[in-house]
Amino acid sequence: MIDPARILWYEAELICRYFLDYLRRGEISPHIQRLEPVGDFRRLCETIGQLEFLAACDRPERLFEFLRHCPAVAEPISQTDKTLVVKLVQSIPARTGFHALVPDAATPPFHGIRIIFRTVAESDFGCALWQTTGSEEHLHQMKKRLGKDIPERGFSEETDFFHSLGIPWILPELREGRREVEWAQSDSLPRLITVEDLKGDLHSHTDWTDGLDEPKTMVQQAQKNGLEYFALTDHSKRVAQCNGLNEKQLLYQWSRYEQLQAEIDEETEKAGLKPIQLLKGVEVDILESGEMDLADEVLSRADWVVASLHFGHTQPKNRLTRRLLNAIENPNVSVIAHPTGRFLPGYPPFDADWEQVFAAAAQYGCFLELNSHPKRLDLSDTDCARAKELGIKIVISSDAHSKDALSLTRFGINQARRAGLRSEDVANTRSWPELQKIVRTKPN
Repeated sequence: MIDPARILWYEAELICRYFLDYLRRGEISPHIQRLEPVGDFRRLCETIGQLEFLAACDRPERLFEFLRHCPAVAEPISQTDKTLVVKLVQSIPARTGFHALVPDAATPPFHGIRIIFRTVAESDFGCALWQTTGSEEHLHQMKKRLGKDIPERGFSEETDFFHSLGIPWILPELREGRREVEWAQSDSLPRLITVEDLKGDLHSHTDWTDGLDEPKTMVQQAQKNGLEYFALTDHSKRVAQCNGLNEKQLLYQWSRYEQLQAEIDEETEKAGLKPIQLLKGVEVDILESGEMDLADEVLSRADWVVASLHFGHTQPKNRLTRRLLNAIENPNVSVIAHPTGRFLPGYPPFDADWEQVFAAAAQYGCFLELNSHPKRLDLSDTDCARAKELGIKIVISSDAHSKDALSLTRFGINQARRAGLRSEDVANTRSWPELQKIVRTKPN
């Protein structure tokens, strides 16, 4: 269940950066040996209810006094010898558009949330780091499956704590009490995907529709980011408020992309850069009727087709399901974008028969997108894990509407890591020729 009172992980990251900088630059810094955000944030949870910090500090009382005078702190809530709980100021920036994110903002939105600061001796930091990272189910599974007493003190390093229990260190993002302890015991922890594994981005928008930057700017930024291929996927005509393209406009756009590719190739050769391949793509709407918003004859000419639902989310369950199935069964569709339609932190997925949708994606070889926008992160980590079990390949996309937003894929990577995804579980970690071999299979 999505909780609207929680904040987004990317907002929590800004707050964490603020306090790390505040404490490391302040006069209290010499008394802090170690400092780390823990709890839900360290596990890369998509939303955060409250923030927690763990500090190895030789003067907790001075640390707490310093924190009480922080400009971001509205009021202290409680304090003991080792713990301080504070409420932050209610600082919310002016409303911005859905795609107007500032993940590197100097002053974060504090949202009046709570922060817990816990202090321990440096010699106990490793044990305390494990305990305060959680989750509760992970802690329970560790105690249950290991069948031994787990030390509550000692070990300045968390890795040494794990090794003392006879298992390898488990990455924080896996600690949800699912299969991570089992994997550790059998020495089969997955090598999780990283941002560097991505070779292409397959969902982005330009100023031809609702993007902020022109196509060449987008491609050049993707090239600077080290990508090998890049799909520009502007909206189709149903999304009229975003200047969606009709068939004629889209074909004209693609013809311009052939010229753009030649320009970029020439500039790339002169500058000695790594080449990038521009793909002709589109984000086509799945209409309320269940039909595609563009003719199949046009879609068949695309290198990459993203299909998505933007309207009619309140239709009956069977209608919504049928619309998704129609897209999955269409051989021209490469991937279903932001499949469940949810928005974080408070708008739940729309009501469809997800078992049927996932089964069809597996049968027809249609990919499912993990949309990296911090307000979407759609699919969820559990849905990504389910897709992996069914053999469905995930595509991690930025859904960038500006050149700066191409970096949003790191938030999608966070989500994929929580799902236990490896590089081979994600389609766009392959080169474009390799990806073309698996982009669509015939139904059984």
